[in-house]
Amino acid sequence: MAETTKLDRLPEGCECRLDFYLVSDAADVEIRVGLGGMTLIPEFEDVDPEPLKLIASLGTATEPLTGVATDWRFMRRAEIADYKRRNPDG
Repeated sequence: MAETTKLDRLPEGCECRLDFYLVSDAADVEIRVGLGGMTLIPEFEDVDPEPLKLIASLGTATEPLTGVATDWRFMRRAEIADYKRRNPDG
């Protein structure tokens, strides 16, 4: 299981966004899961290689994605760049 530790509270008036880029090769699906409005910056230790477990460790519901595919993986840098090129709005 992924362990997360909250670090540094952001200054008043600041928020950050964390985007996870996932792909299912079997279902031929690509998605971006964005967690916005974060006022704490998470530090990841002993990160679980399973994307949905990592996302769930941040308190985000992942149940909607479990019915779509069972082979989710994080996109590689080149795949993220290609995804952003094809989906400029997200």
